[in-house]
Amino acid sequence: FECQKLESNILSDSSNGVRVVITGHKTVRPSIVLPKFVSYKIETIPLGWEVRRRYTDFITLREALVRMFPGIFVPPLPQKTSRGRFAEEFIEERKVYLEHFLKKLVQS
Repeated sequence: FECQKLESNILSDSSNGVRVVITGHKTVRPSIVLPKFVSYKIETIPLGWEVRRRYTDFITLREALVRMFPGIFVPPLPQKTSRGRFAEEFIEERKVYLEHFLKKLVQS
């Protein structure tokens, strides 16, 4: 596969100073029958865009990027786990890895 750098875009960290950061999280229980999950608050600075995403959304994004851009490195994600995933220490560590993933994407 031939690798190439993608064109700069509005989220490019180096060209215009836009940063993507995970500024918070919360545990969500959508209903009694559905399992709870952690929702991460993602912001772009200074654009002011804000979304909430769960870990599986990051997996879906990564899988889509791998399919759409074969031969281009897409950063890995931390492994999925069910043990201790609602512990504050685990969530904080995962936030660091997910934010690193996003920063690598906008630097491409």
